[in-house]
Amino acid sequence: MFLIEKKPRFQNITFIYDSVKPTSYIGVPSGSSYYNNIPQITGTTADKINATNPGIVTQVDLRIKKVSGVVQYYSATGWQDQETWVVATGTDSWNYTTNI
Repeated sequence: MFLIEKKPRFQNITFIYDSVKPTSYIGVPSGSSYYNNIPQITGTTADKINATNPGIVTQVDLRIKKVSGVVQYYSATGWQDQETWVVATGTDSWNYTTNI
């Protein structure tokens, strides 16, 4: 009786574990002002692991919540009762156009 074994081929894989959350800032509208309408929301993001390994932000999601009266959430089709997120355009510098 013979036993034939095949050794598995191993491959080295290098990866970077990013434990630091990216930062995001809303530029417009400013946080301490009142608005009758908000045609566009803009901001920036950054994700830097360290000096030699910049992180990558692939998508910016926004949740726009109306808190006066009945709580509602903004979607591409208007206000609704269920929590909704919308996707901004861009990453490092981003924007989202609304009908608010």
